Amino acid sequence: MPLFTSLPKSANELFQGDFIYKVPKNQREYSWTSDQINQFWVDIVEYTKNIGEYFIGPMVFVHKEKEDLYTIVDGQQRLATIAILIAVIRDIFHEIGDDGLKTRCDQKIRKQGLRPSDDTPRIELSQRNDQFFKKLVYGIDKPIVKIKDFRKIAIGGNKKLLLAYETFHYEITKIIKGKKKNQELIIFLDNILKSLNVINISVEDEEIAFQIFETLNERGARLTAADLVKNFVLARSGNLDTTYDSWENTFRFLGDANPSDFLRYYWWARKGYCEKKKLYHEIRNTIKTASDVEQMTNQLSVDSITYKALLNPKVRRNFWFNDDQIVDYLEELLILRADAPIPLLILGMEMANNKSEFKELVRLCTSFFFRTKTIEDEHAGPINELISKTICEKIRNKNKLDLNMIKKQLGKLCPSNGEFETKFSSAVIGDSRIATHVLRKINDYKRNQNSKGPTSELEVKKNVELEHILPQEPDTEWKKFMKKQNPPIIKDEIVDRIGNLTLLLPPYNKQASNHFFDKKVSQVYSISEIDITKDLSNNTEYHQWDISSINKRQNEFAKIASKIWAF
Repeated sequence: MPLFTSLPKSANELFQGDFIYKVPKNQREYSWTSDQINQFWVDIVEYTKNIGEYFIGPMVFVHKEKEDLYTIVDGQQRLATIAILIAVIRDIFHEIGDDGLKTRCDQKIRKQGLRPSDDTPRIELSQRNDQFFKKLVYGIDKPIVKIKDFRKIAIGGNKKLLLAYETFHYEITKIIKGKKKNQELIIFLDNILKSLNVINISVEDEEIAFQIFETLNERGARLTAADLVKNFVLARSGNLDTTYDSWENTFRFLGDANPSDFLRYYWWARKGYCEKKKLYHEIRNTIKTASDVEQMTNQLSVDSITYKALLNPKVRRNFWFNDDQIVDYLEELLILRADAPIPLLILGMEMANNKSEFKELVRLCTSFFFRTKTIEDEHAGPINELISKTICEKIRNKNKLDLNMIKKQLGKLCPSNGEFETKFSSAVIGDSRIATHVLRKINDYKRNQNSKGPTSELEVKKNVELEHILPQEPDTEWKKFMKKQNPPIIKDEIVDRIGNLTLLLPPYNKQASNHFFDKKVSQVYSISEIDITKDLSNNTEYHQWDISSINKRQNEFAKIASKIWAF
């Protein structure tokens, strides 16, 4: 016998059958506050309407085989709250005179025995709450009458039980209106019973049950999407030990990588695009058989190797053919925080015919993401859909990496050179890491164009720093200068523009500080070995640092950027 069983269940499945849930005497009383009750309601409405499934966490029970009693180790707050919600709906049906639907609701929260008269309460709370809870939930009356009567006797934790009842009654009456109250309410009830989901963890041994409870709740942690999928595939597996070992080996290999992120990228690459919140739902609806589970776990094992190499390009240089350009492109994607291309790169690494083909794919992804997200600031949704839905699906259907198709599809969102240069000419980059990277690339391009050879060892040190020419904290001289301009310079509008940024080694950056432009040029920029910084002292057009100078410099950078990130 396994130590425990772990199965996904809907609220409908939780509230049917010939069994009851009981809270042990030593557990705390009902403790949900108004914030928790209101958040539960908001989540129900949002998830059941927009997503169709709402996971409310794992529940842990001690359950002896062939017995009808489930002792609650973790889950009493949620179970009691759901029962209260169903009781409110039942009482509203009672108020509007629908005895059939009232009975249907009432049967959900009672033990469904073999005899019609066997209708004992399904949930027994701790001693302090149980009698009040049974009267509130299992006694049938009009909600307004019940609320008025129960306010007189509610004390301690029982006030919170009544608060949950009052909150749900108030919220439900707002959403059911007019002559079709019955229809609206039954649709709402059905959505709740179908959409609320838990992982039901049942254990025969009480000590093991509490070990699981402590593990799940360590530092307030809850099951992630990866945990849910793991429980689900183990339940569907034809060979539990093999599936468990494969899963554990895969995610142990990934180390600190977020397992839920990896699952999402795998799914987008191999199966199809879905919203992040719907991932578990999609997997649950797609993985039907033990064969499906085996195929999934085998593919996860293979794809984890590529994924880990994507997260550590330099460390795993051998995986990338020891090709410096490929590694540089992948490193750039990390700097840009570009996760959208990951599914395409996972698929592309498998489908590419040779190193050159894969290198071109990575180059396209880097240029595309830089143009659309870093500079254009396109919303992530359309980019994810384009790559993970349209492009990956076409690759899977053809079983071939078609670079022409990929470029054509990416071109639907990617700005032309003219559009890109226009956007770049006014771009603001507030992320210092990305801004430093962009300026390094521009500086290297200028050196190569001027046939100066490789950048000197001094310049490529990792501790090169970002310098704001018009400083983030201008001194008095700067403030006077900015005020005299026509129109006056507003610092926050230009301080992070690319044209106002340059690079300096730390000693020089400290020396430049927030001094006025003339002093920076004569004492710091003029002795720098970094081309884009040295140019500030060599170019006579930069006799003062105003909007015109920033625009001129940024326009020059824009033309260079369109060549560096060519598409």
